[in-house]
Amino acid sequence: MLKIPRRSIAKWSNEGIIKGLKVRFALGKHGYNYLHRIGFPVPSYSTLNKRLQGLEMNFGVISDMIELLKIKGEKMDASDKDCILSLDEMEISGNPDFDVSKRKFIGKCTLGNQKGAGNHYLVILLRGLKLKWKQVVAHEITGQVTGCQLKQLVVNVIEAVNSVGFNVVGIVSDMAAVNRSLWNSLGITVSRNQRINFTTDIKGKIIYVFADVP
Repeated sequence: MLKIPRRSIAKWSNEGIIKGLKVRFALGKHGYNYLHRIGFPVPSYSTLNKRLQGLEMNFGVISDMIELLKIKGEKMDASDKDCILSLDEMEISGNPDFDVSKRKFIGKCTLGNQKGAGNHYLVILLRGLKLKWKQVVAHEITGQVTGCQLKQLVVNVIEAVNSVGFNVVGIVSDMAAVNRSLWNSLGITVSRNQRINFTTDIKGKIIYVFADVP
């Protein structure tokens, strides 16, 4: 009776996962899966996804996502790293929830002056200006947050993104009350004939601010 030997399951090191991510970012999903099918020594696509699930999604600037951005940027031209920072906020229930994986309750405010559970979830992501790509880089649970507090978060994100070679050239947000407070903190006044921009304290760089289309 013919016995087919079982395939051993490879346990990929962190270096192997990083190598796989570089190939994935360079070739896209379909190109990556093709290389894996023909025997190229990279982790399977499902293995990459499982390992990425173990990333530490700390509130504020997500350091693991910044590291992923750095890896992604190694295969990109300088102009492909020009990007827009987008702020998006959604309303949430305001009730704490139990995170089984971390064995603790989540849902308390992580940004702002409010104590207890937050009622909004803020996500900051980057979108490529020339090349089509996007990456979440920060998130917070908010309640009563000021424009100054939001401005500091935006500056922290820009500094982190710049540190890995990417270039934020603009910011886009809707005109919700909290974002209008952010605009005020950035020194932006809107009039019919005025160009909208602000200069950060990061090497005196000008970053343009736009209102999102409703």
